[in-house]
Amino acid sequence: MEGSYISLVDPRIEALHKKYIYLKHTMLEFDCIFSYEKDIEPLGELLPDFFKDLAKLYWEYIILNIAKLLDPYQQGQFTNLSLYALPEVLIKYNNESGATKVKEEIDNLKSNFGSEMNLRKKYLAHFDLGFAIGTEQFDTSTRFDEVVGFLDEILRLINESLRLINIGSYDGVVFYRDDYKGAKEFMEILKKEKFRRDSQK
Repeated sequence: MEGSYISLVDPRIEALHKKYIYLKHTMLEFDCIFSYEKDIEPLGELLPDFFKDLAKLYWEYIILNIAKLLDPYQQGQFTNLSLYALPEVLIKYNNESGATKVKEEIDNLKSNFGSEMNLRKKYLAHFDLGFAIGTEQFDTSTRFDEVVGFLDEILRLINESLRLINIGSYDGVVFYRDDYKGAKEFMEILKKEKFRRDSQK
């Protein structure tokens, strides 16, 4: 986005864009460590139980954030940072038709992630007894590409809302290795440690 636009953007949209950037980076870190298309041999050989737990924590955190972003904007006396803030911004700018269109798109997105909402409700936010003792099961699982698609949709909805109020859109996010040091460096450390151990056998 051009610098001259930044001061014009509603703070709710800015906050959603920051959340998008954070989750995009989180997914890249997750992919770097746990993707089955990558060399993950050091994980299984060095600390298998730890990395199994870490993958579970990472993934549940990502699902929890998806569910939060699909929460209602207003819940009783509380106001949430969710995608439903976008129609509220459009209403503020007197674009009722745009608000209706964007809300319908968010509703459709939410319907596609109903199982994630249910997982948060039944397991991540509460320990529902039926799910805890195994008498009820979750109906589906979430794939990596579905989460990537969800994040892409966040950026699309943000930019659509900005265009409807005649403000420039955000560009796609590019992460540079020097800006975010974490998973890649961690994997290099593990590979060196595996090499060290193998050489001592």
